[in-house]
Parts: sequence; structure tokens; C-alpha cells
Amino acid sequence: MIKRCKPFIILRLYGGIGNQLFSYATALRLSQYNNVPLYIDARSGFFRDSIYKRKYRLNAFAITNKSSFWAEFYCIIFLVLRKISKNQNRVELLENRIWIQQEKIEFDERVLTLKISHPVIFEGYWQSEKYFLDIESRVRKEFSFLEVNNTLMAGIFKSISLLNSVAIHVRHFNDSMHPNKGNISDDYYFRAIKYFSDLIPDVTFYIFSDDPENVRQRYFSDTQKTFLASEFFNDGDEIKELSLMSRFKYFIIGNSTFSWWGAWLSQVEGKVVLAPAEKVNSGEGSWGFDGLIPEQWVKL
Repeated sequence: MIKRCKPFIILRLYGGIGNQLFSYATALRLSQYNNVPLYIDARSGFFRDSIYKRKYRLNAFAITNKSSFWAEFYCIIFLVLRKISKNQNRVELLENRIWIQQEKIEFDERVLTLKISHPVIFEGYWQSEKYFLDIESRVRKEFSFLEVNNTLMAGIFKSISLLNSVAIHVRHFNDSMHPNKGNISDDYYFRAIKYFSDLIPDVTFYIFSDDPENVRQRYFSDTQKTFLASEFFNDGDEIKELSLMSRFKYFIIGNSTFSWWGAWLSQVEGKVVLAPAEKVNSGEGSWGFDGLIPEQWVKL
């Protein structure tokens, strides 16, 4: 019966802000490719996030597709029937499924030409710009920041010199399922810091991290110029930090979709992005898989 209805896509979101951006950008492109409506379930994917207590954050951007109560209700019904849906998905071709879930972490080219002929629930992280690169201008427009573009932020942006400033992001991964796994090696950060220290005279490093003081002490000497990005704000708002990061020209990103988007959203001419070349195959910090790093970025 469902397959007889007019086609549309319900994007079921979960995860942090970086993964929400990836999911939406991919679903947006799929919606445009098929010329079908896109609706957002902004609740059901966060019900069980008891560890990080993450929530829907795309309302901070100028996206054209908003969250929908009926979309959330639709997804909850299917969550109840999830076992039936999963069993059906195992035998159905991708385009015939009513619940489309990401099957592998690497780029899946099938999604680019996926035909949507009936209502579907779409979920996954889809961590590659290849899923939406052909609508890049639209993605950038939809991911423009809203409320953070105020007088306070304008003053902060003005205080940072793009000519000699580097945004460095370090995310620490250490959960109960993958203790001490998922973190990029210290060697990467030392080499990346040296890269920009040699490249840029009188360089200043702006540290973005869940433990910025630790990063400063671990990777920098007393003679190196550093600034903690968190000192600009007193509310710990990740949207403001992402907006600030996106204004830089030079980047040292971590194995995190947060800094991936901070660098990708930057439109400063001649930007240079250093990204970890190493692979991480476990935990939330999984990194280095096919399609993740844009070709123009420098793998170090």
C-alpha cells in the first residue's frame, strides 16, 4: 500500500551536528534529483542518545526543508515495525526499499542515481561530498548560519587576521565501547603545526576542542602563539564555534565531521586544509575511508 503513494523522502536524523549536515546534504540532493518533497524527522533519532544527549541542530541554518511532526510520527511507526522493515530490506533492491539505510561507511555511488518512486525513510551518515557535490552552491546557501551573524560575531570575525591564523581542531574519542581508540596520533598534529609554522610568518593557532587547554599544553610551546576559540563565547555553543571556524583560510582538522564541515564551509580564496591521512577503523572516530577527504585537501 505504501508503495502506491506519491513519492517523498523522510530524512531521519541522528548524531552530532557534522553528521546531521552530511545526512541533510545527501538527502537534499536525492530530493532534487528525483524532484520529490523532503521532510525531516528531527526527534526519533535522538530518543536513545543518553551518552552525548545530542539534539537536532539544523534549525541554526537557512535550510528550506523543516522538521515535520507527521514525519516523526511516520518514523516512529516504522521503528516499531523495524524488524519487519529490516527483513524486507535484505531481499529488496535499493530502489524498492521503503527504509533506505547506509550499508557501508565508504562512498556508495548507487545513491547518486537512486530512483525514488514511493515514500521512503532515508538514514545514515553519508560522509562524502561526492553525494552532493553537483549541488554544492545550493548546499552552501542552505548551510548559511542564521542567528550567529550578529554584532558580537562580526566583531570576532574582524579581530582574526586570515593571513596568519590557523584553525586547529582536536576531538577526543574515549567511550566505554572503544576505550582509548579512535584518536588520531599526536604525530599528525605535530607535523601539521610544523607545516603551517614553516609556511606562515608570525602564525597564530586558534584551538577548537572539547579539551582546549590540554591541546595547548600537549602540542604547543610557550613561544608559539595560541588562542582558545572557546574564550570568545561563554555559552559553549557549537554553532558559534562552527561558524567561527568556517571563516578561516588555514585548517588543521581532526578525525571529526565537525571540523570537516568547518573547513568545507569556508569560502576564503586559496584556503589550505590539512587532514589526517591515517585510518581509524573503530569507534566514533572512524576515518580515512573512501570518499571522505575532498581531493583538493592535503592528507598529512
